[in-house]
Formats: sequence, structure tokens, C-alpha cells
Amino acid sequence: MAVLELINLEIHVWRTELIHSIFHPNDAKAICRIQLSRRHVADSIIWSYNKNGYFSVKSAYKVARKIQGEDRAKSSTSNAGKKVWQALWNLNIPNKVKVLKFFLQELICVGAIIRNEQGQVMAAMTTSRPKMSSSEEAKLLACRRSMEFAVDVGFTKLIIEGDNVNVMQAISSSRINCSLLGYVVDEIRHLVHCLEWARISFTRRGGNKVAHALAQQVRNSLDNDVYWMEDSPPPAAETLI
Repeated sequence: MAVLELINLEIHVWRTELIHSIFHPNDAKAICRIQLSRRHVADSIIWSYNKNGYFSVKSAYKVARKIQGEDRAKSSTSNAGKKVWQALWNLNIPNKVKVLKFFLQELICVGAIIRNEQGQVMAAMTTSRPKMSSSEEAKLLACRRSMEFAVDVGFTKLIIEGDNVNVMQAISSSRINCSLLGYVVDEIRHLVHCLEWARISFTRRGGNKVAHALAQQVRNSLDNDVYWMEDSPPPAAETLI
């Protein structure tokens, strides 16, 4: 069975019932939490042990030393190193690279607000998703969701602000992103290119208080998705003053 068969290509979601019928419950949950691309994009090969997704001898050496250390913890025999290198050279790379991720069953909360040049609120939203493996992944997915919201409600000229330097640099760069999250970066860039005009800028956390107040509201409520149109969201009323 190919991975493609596990995806509903019409609405870009996992076929959860099929996955749960095939895989161990823990594996099935992990698979279903992997974020899928909203577009039809070509598969790519990545080296998950480097942040940029590219293979390097240095990163392979670190992986080998890690495996060697784990092997020594299990056995005190002198053949430990030999087994490590034998396993390493027998890896079929880059045709088959297996990636294992662990996800916590907690929520990440997303808040987004759109204001005009006078500072008036034009639209706002809150949503929540299962917690991701890193804060950078959570920020990228939050940015993608916010951009989708802005495009869906019809905005065509935007100044896009976020408080994560790495995320803002990634989406504003024109370089190919081959990291594990490269497909999310590409989707955000695609949404930006759909706009008539856009500027991407970094803002410190103190300048992003409204979005954080909205995200906190999700944590304290049972509503997963809430939207406001041309109205100041009550959860962020104090920070808007």
C-alpha cells in the first residue's frame, strides 16, 4: 500500500478509519497528526537529522555517535562500534529515510487579528490544534492558518507580522526550503504570492499582545474555531486599548 492511498485527495485529510484499521493505535494517532499539504506538490527527499534537510557527513557522524552511545548502554562487548557502522552503511539513503515523530496530546492555541491603517479591527480568529513537536512547527502552522483566514475573507494587501524570527525569515526568503517543515513554508509563500501586495516583518512579543490574548482565550474555552468580522474580539478588548 502506498501512502497516497491513506489520504483523501479531494479534501486533503487522512483517511483516519482506514489508518486505524491497519496500524497500531499509537502509530495511527501519530500518522493522523502529521500535517498534510493543501496543494498537490511533488514528493521530496530530506535528511531529518539536519535542520535544513540536507545530508552532511558531519550530521551522519553525530547520528553514528549517538547510535554508538545507545548501543554501548545496552552491551559492553567490543563489537558495539562494529555493529553501529555496519548498520549505518547498510542504510538505504536517500531512497528510503524513515522519520519518527512524537506528539504530545495537548493543544496549541492560535490567535490572529487583521487591522487597517487606522488600527481598527477588520477581522480576527482563534483556533486550536494538537501540540506539535516544536515551537517553530507550531508557529509555522499558526502562520499558515492565519494566512488562509486572511485570504478566505478577501484581503489582498497585508503587512504580515509574527514574533518568531526563524519563521518570518523562512517565509520571506526566496531560497528552497528542504527542511521537514519546508512544505508548510512553501504553502505560506504561495498564499503570500496570491496577494496583490504584502510585506513580512518581525515584531517582538510585546507588539503581538492581541494575538496572544486571543490564543489564551482558546485555552480557556471549549470553542476550537471562533471568528470576528469588523468587530473587536472581547477576549482582546483590554490589549486593543
